[in-house]
Amino acid sequence: MRTGTVFAAALAALLASGLAHGVGVSEAKGKVVDAEGQPVVGATITFTPVSPPKTPYEGKTDKRGNFWIPNLLYRPPGDWEVTIQAEGFYTGKVKVVSRTADRTLLGEFESKVRVGGSQLQVRIAGLGEVTLDFELSREQEAAPIAAVTEDPYDVGRAKMQQGDFVGAVEPLQKAVEAAPEEIERRQVLAYCLLKADRVPEAEAQAARAAAIAPDKPGPNLILAEIYKAKGDNARAWEAIQKEQALAPESVAVLERVASLAAEMGRTAEAIAANETITRLQPDNAEAWVSLGSLYAEKGKNDLSEQAFRKVVDLDPSNAAQTFYNIGAVIANKPDLSEADNRKAIEAFRRAVELKPDYAAAQRELGFSLLRVGDVEGCRATLEKYLALDPEASDAPDIRATVKSLTKKK
Repeated sequence: MRTGTVFAAALAALLASGLAHGVGVSEAKGKVVDAEGQPVVGATITFTPVSPPKTPYEGKTDKRGNFWIPNLLYRPPGDWEVTIQAEGFYTGKVKVVSRTADRTLLGEFESKVRVGGSQLQVRIAGLGEVTLDFELSREQEAAPIAAVTEDPYDVGRAKMQQGDFVGAVEPLQKAVEAAPEEIERRQVLAYCLLKADRVPEAEAQAARAAAIAPDKPGPNLILAEIYKAKGDNARAWEAIQKEQALAPESVAVLERVASLAAEMGRTAEAIAANETITRLQPDNAEAWVSLGSLYAEKGKNDLSEQAFRKVVDLDPSNAAQTFYNIGAVIANKPDLSEADNRKAIEAFRRAVELKPDYAAAQRELGFSLLRVGDVEGCRATLEKYLALDPEASDAPDIRATVKSLTKKK
């Protein structure tokens, strides 16, 4: 059988047509509390794209103060204006953390907010997510909130948030010179240097931050990202383990532990990290999907089914869409590993089980199967896609791929 030849030809056609890319959606989530840390119920958070058409997306906080806004349609560069409404509250502050599809930090900053007033601007990557944690106050301010000063640290962080990592480096270097012992400044500088492809300088800044404050979380997480970018998974694992010891219940750290462990074949560690994530965030659908895949890999089929059922229970009416979105996020990772692809397969497979006429999920499942060499599974799934949507814009390319997969071997 010439399976390898057929696989290579089909994959080449797939990549040439750009069909492996998922839909351009993002998501937002977070929490709203008052000055005492109590949840604010019924607050409305509105996301409006800067680029037209300016269709607003709204989310409301539940009894725990949490909100989730899925399926934000991405339009490059992904800038959004955010407002918050909450009865009885007037001012507050927010911490914003934006990550790309592969969980890489895109931007992180804190800002003052006026409830029902000034708009906050954030950037979200395609298939990425942004987390906004608000703390609101019932106190009114007579004077407008002061504009951000031209402190070099603020300038550098603003440029980072806009995606201008190269431009952020110079003001951040000045900020570090002004306060060399403040490790947060070095961490932000290290991240921007990494994104600007100045890896040795990034490593030096992160290592210096870790040396200044060895007992403070943060620097080792950046070092793990740097080592991962260098392809040194062993050192990345060592760094992320140090970070986990300092911040054992940080979801951001646990997500990195889980991802790296799965990639390195450390299934037990990946399971443990995802179990902790779901304990801390029971509504984290992506972590439940990861657990479902990892349990299945270990032959724990009952636990696997329970984990996937959790995703359905979180939002029964949109479960198929949730599985599809998670699969698309995973499949679009720039450094997609075999472990990642297995999770994508599980997510797309669950989507089509819940909604057999979900054409897009059938198509993406086929591509994911092709990546692991399951030529027959890919062919059958793409044929289902064509049967469901024979007039799709990509139908000619898909037919050509199916034809190449059915050639006599």
